Amino acid sequence: MKKFLLLALGVFMSVVAGAQNLKVSDFHADGSDLSAAVERVDDLNGEPCALVKVSLSVENPEFEGDVVKAVSKGKSEYWVYIVDGSGYLNIKTDDYPALRYDFPQSVKGKQTYIMDVIRPGENPARRVITLKYDDGTDEGAVYKMNMILCKAGRYEMGDSRGPEYAESDAKQHWVRLSRDFYIGECEVTQDLWEFVMGADANNSTKRGAKFPVDNVSYEMAQQFVKSINKMVSLGVLRLPTEAEWEYAARGAHKMTRTRYAGSDKLDDVAWFYENAPDGMHKVMQKAPNEVGIYDMSGNVWELCQDWKEDYKTKEVVDPQGPDSGKMRLRRGGSYDSKNYDELRVDYRRRVEPTRAFPAIGLRLVWTR
Repeated sequence: MKKFLLLALGVFMSVVAGAQNLKVSDFHADGSDLSAAVERVDDLNGEPCALVKVSLSVENPEFEGDVVKAVSKGKSEYWVYIVDGSGYLNIKTDDYPALRYDFPQSVKGKQTYIMDVIRPGENPARRVITLKYDDGTDEGAVYKMNMILCKAGRYEMGDSRGPEYAESDAKQHWVRLSRDFYIGECEVTQDLWEFVMGADANNSTKRGAKFPVDNVSYEMAQQFVKSINKMVSLGVLRLPTEAEWEYAARGAHKMTRTRYAGSDKLDDVAWFYENAPDGMHKVMQKAPNEVGIYDMSGNVWELCQDWKEDYKTKEVVDPQGPDSGKMRLRRGGSYDSKNYDELRVDYRRRVEPTRAFPAIGLRLVWTR
């Protein structure tokens, strides 16, 4: 009898272990995405549908509920058109139990929504972005890059040394980032740059596949971003806004308010003038910050998307910087930083958008 019970228990545990479920890691309305209106689909009454863009790395899913139309948009992305006012979506696959997701609020027609669905064992705090180089074959070369989740949040941005020390253009103010985003685990490396732009476009001052690319101008970074997005099947890669960069450097939703990115002890987390006499180092050799991002202090300066301007004095939401200007921004300091202040998470420095300099590189953000 005991053997039978143990056998039955073992079978039961195996069934339970096998019946792991899909999980929705993110669902939100995206007011900046006009796909639901531009590629409109109407229901049987002629009313515009809501569009749910589902990210799911499972083959041949079926979508049920008030679904009017479901379209595959390449690997891992599905556009599901749903009747206005619907409250849920069912997802059925061959490999997992059916997933029913009840929307926080009923969806609205002509509105685009983003839904990320993860498989058992996938870590929502880390996302692997796969780039594919189209060489005219079914295979093509691929490159995989790790991105780290920064959850939406509110923080005090700017010079935190106190009013008597604060830079005049970097006064502290509250910033709210209303959406999650993913940022590169490390700076853009030379092998990634060459994968996208070609070896001849690498003008780095110290060569090596896992060294950060440097000697990059803002305009060169924009060409890189334009080219890399042709290789991505889902979402958009871009430079971070200055607010996103500082939030990530501070540790995002896990921030502990350290002076540098991950520590108050500079040597623990950064390559700078005193410990890097030979110049830049390979990425990810120092300790990461609270959410697992490396080298946000030191190694190479990192370009941001914004034009430079003085900070606002009131709270702002999702700041993008001014529409025009003369100077862009770089953050984080570098291997040749002699002044420790340059390596602070809140230090900002300008850069001409057309000029490439040694010790200036970049890091990417991924959003949907």
